[in-house]
Formats: sequence, C-alpha cells, structure tokens
Amino acid sequence: MLTLRALPWWISASPSLTSTPIASGITLSGTFGGNVFGTVSPTINYPDETKIDDIMILVISTDTISTIAGTAPVGWSLLHTIDVGTDSTGSVWWKRSTEANPANETWTSIFNTAVSGVYQVVSYSGCVASGTPINASQATTMPISSSWTGSVTTTVNNCMVIGIFTADQVSGATFTWSGSIIERADRNNAGVGFLTIGDEITPLAGLKTMSGTPSSSDSYARFIYALTPL
Repeated sequence: MLTLRALPWWISASPSLTSTPIASGITLSGTFGGNVFGTVSPTINYPDETKIDDIMILVISTDTISTIAGTAPVGWSLLHTIDVGTDSTGSVWWKRSTEANPANETWTSIFNTAVSGVYQVVSYSGCVASGTPINASQATTMPISSSWTGSVTTTVNNCMVIGIFTADQVSGATFTWSGSIIERADRNNAGVGFLTIGDEITPLAGLKTMSGTPSSSDSYARFIYALTPL
C-alpha cells in the first residue's frame, strides 16, 4: 500500500524558497532647486532626502555663455557643458553621495565670468554601488525648434533614463514631457534661466527615446542619461 507522508515543516512553511526576489530598482529620493544671482561661485543646496550612496545629478542653466573654469567640490564630476544659442550655457554634474542630507556647498570660482541662472539637483537611490552609474548618455545643442527629442541605447534592464532640457534665456516658461515621462523639475527665472528634468524607468535594454514640447521655439540643450541599477 502506498503511504502518503507530509512534507517536512521547513518546506511546507517556507513558500519563499520557490518565490522570485523582486528588485527594488532605481527610485527618486528627492529634488531641490534654486536661483543663481550674478556670481562665479554659486551656492548649491542639495535635497534633504538624499541618502548615502544616492546618485546626485546637478543641472545649471545660465543667462550668459560661461566656461567651467574652477574645480567642483569633492566628489563631483562634470558630465557635459553646452552653449545654447548665443547667450546661455547648460551644465550637468554627478556625484555619489557620501552622507545623508548633505549640507549646501559654495562652488568656488566654478565659472569664468559672473552668471545668473537656475539650478536643480535630483537624487536617486538604487543605482550601481561603485564606478560610474552612467550607462548611456547624449548631450548636444539643438537649433531653433518647437520640439525636443533624443535617444540613448541602454545595455542593461531597468535603467532610469533622465531627460534634461535647458534653454536660452528668452525661452518660454513651460515644457510638457511626452508619454509616461515623470516631470521632476520645472524651474524658470524669467529672462535668466530655464530648465526641466523628467525621468522614466526603461524595463528592457535597448533604444530609449525621451521627448517633450516647449512652449516656444528657441535654441535648446539636450541632455539624456541612463543610470545603471544595482
């Protein structure tokens, strides 16, 4: 006669043995922005929600053509700087945070001439823990146009793709991201600087297009970065 036996308790009580772990992925920790007023040494405030090992992305849009002349504070690396039209510059830096809720910093003599403008910092958790987090990037200036679009090709799944728009100082004050892109910042200081940041997780590696529509035709900068997940 066949005798049925109960499974041992450590199997019957442990459904997790057969379940698939779910990765947390990259998420936004926080965002903070402000204005820059006629200086070569802007003071930059960082998001209070920033945690250790978060990746911080800083964007500055100035009202004049400005060259990066000085050295950024410890840990910050310049990704790209682009002149927009004849009287604006957009610049992007990144840093892996070494502390939670980092204090503000003065970027001493970072520009070669006094600038006014706007800046924004966004912090992301869940990125690769060492080395560069940038999986793919694109940075270029765009001629006068009524649209904004660009693409990167990611090499791993679940990258966070970040689109960054900076504009000539006379540009309109609004920008609409396309599709399911989430707007994280929309900062305008009339006649001084304009930037917006949007992001979206791309589940599968491959081509990812970011696009949006500004409220007026002008010269724009286009920055797109893909962050690698853990």
